Amino acid sequence: MHTVGPDPAGAALWGSSTGTRFPGTPERHSPGPVSAAAAERPRPEAGTGGGGPCVGGEPFRTPEPSFRGSRFLPARRRRRRGAVAMAAGPWCGGTPVALALPPLLLLLLLLLGGARRLRRGRARAGARVGARGGRALVVTAHPDDEAMFFAPALLGLRSAGAAPAVLCCSAGNYYNQGEIRKKELEQSCCVLGIPASDVTVIDHRDLPDSPAVEWDTQLLATLVLKHIAAKNINLVVTFDAGGVSGHANHISLHTAVRAGLGVGQT
Repeated sequence: MHTVGPDPAGAALWGSSTGTRFPGTPERHSPGPVSAAAAERPRPEAGTGGGGPCVGGEPFRTPEPSFRGSRFLPARRRRRRGAVAMAAGPWCGGTPVALALPPLLLLLLLLLGGARRLRRGRARAGARVGARGGRALVVTAHPDDEAMFFAPALLGLRSAGAAPAVLCCSAGNYYNQGEIRKKELEQSCCVLGIPASDVTVIDHRDLPDSPAVEWDTQLLATLVLKHIAAKNINLVVTFDAGGVSGHANHISLHTAVRAGLGVGQT
């Protein structure tokens, strides 16, 4: 063992003439004999800007230790890598994913099957109505319901030849924009293939557009039945018992239509 050069801090950098090296440091060879030119070259003194140990008159830079091997990783990095591996390991292994896929696929198939049966049922109902020479009526509560909730039903009835009409039971004047919303209703129905002559709006003061008001069942049933008789309607489509979105006007409309048609609650 020999000292390669002085260290400004009073430490010494040790090397080996036999080729051995510290773990993690690149292999270095012995400096060997120094040439005459190099021997005459002035060497920097410690603390005068020499920058540390010298070999053959040249500043020697201590190589950075390599931490590629897990044995030389700092403890903090080892703990972090281990925590990430433990957190991601079960998912990377695929076991939970494999267990979760069959129920998800089954649910997806059930949803697709239900949607297909619903479309077929609507098509058959529309075909029966069209074959009898009748018409279908979609009863909504507010302008925009025809697009938000009933657009697929309207398109399906049209394709089946049922020539659907739309009866909207309020002008949608909750924000004092009733006239604007009535025009929007006509434009929306035009896009859905329903002419303005088949679009009717009931603008009754006792049927306000309000989520806090339950409409009068008898009044609403009377108005709907009158429209059904005038338009030769034999198929009525409206909201379910929950009003789809839970709106009080939607629920009142469902109750009124069932009461007017004499259909019992299910």
